[in-house]
Amino acid sequence: MNKKGGVVTSTVMGVVGLVVAVIIGYIIVSTLFSANLFDGARDSTIDYNETLTISTVAGGTAFGQSTLSGASCSITIARNETTGEVINSGNYTVTAEKCTVIATAGSIYNGSSWNITSLSTYDSDEEKSAININKNLTAGVGNVAGKIPTILLIVAVVFLFGALVLLLRNSKAMGIGSSGSL
Repeated sequence: MNKKGGVVTSTVMGVVGLVVAVIIGYIIVSTLFSANLFDGARDSTIDYNETLTISTVAGGTAFGQSTLSGASCSITIARNETTGEVINSGNYTVTAEKCTVIATAGSIYNGSSWNITSLSTYDSDEEKSAININKNLTAGVGNVAGKIPTILLIVAVVFLFGALVLLLRNSKAMGIGSSGSL
């Protein structure tokens, strides 16, 4: 059975199928990610007696697992390294999402060495994978979307050449443009 327009139909259906598959994949991944399925999948660790010199310098002093992805830190106990005296929380400020501590202005512990025991929570491997999948899918969709006009232009040129070939073939069959007229 000879179906007319088979190439055009196949090309259009292929492009539409690809676009629909990408959209469905994007919806599935973004829905799973926005459902916060990985929020409970955080890891944590306790660092005991980390010795730091704490001051009122802007930005503070990093402590705990500050280099890990999505880290959030809190001080469980802080002691003056020399005297062993417990330093109460009124003498310092913690920025949890940066895992930094800064001495309060006027604190007698400013510029001294502290032993800090801290709790750090951070992204688990599962959560990092989900974040990376979402970033990569978004970047991939952006890359493909930028190429769609080029792809459509190439398809249009191929169809144009195909139409010209069919026109020439049919015109010769009809006797139009016979030898020497073109």
